[in-house]
Amino acid sequence: MQVSGKIVVVTGGANGIGKALCEAFHRAGAAKVIVADMDSANARAVAHTVDGAAFKCDVGQEKDILHVIDETERQFGPIALFNRR
Repeated sequence: MQVSGKIVVVTGGANGIGKALCEAFHRAGAAKVIVADMDSANARAVAHTVDGAAFKCDVGQEKDILHVIDETERQFGPIALFNRR
C-alpha cells in the first residue's frame, strides 16, 4: 500500500516492530503517523521523531480504540491504514 500523503495509525508503536513501522511509514511520506500505545511516554517520543501524534491506547479496550479513531479523524482527517499489532 502506498502511504504517501495518507493518515496511518500504528498500535503498539512505542517500541520494537511498531516503532520501526512508524519510522518506515514516515520515510514513505505518510501525511501523519499516529502512534497508539499503552506506553504514552515512549509513544510521544516516537511521534516526535516522525512528526506524528501520540495517543495512549490499550487495544484490549474498545473505548480506547474508538477514541484513537475519532480523535485522529477529527484532528487530521480520514485514516487510510490502521495497523493493529
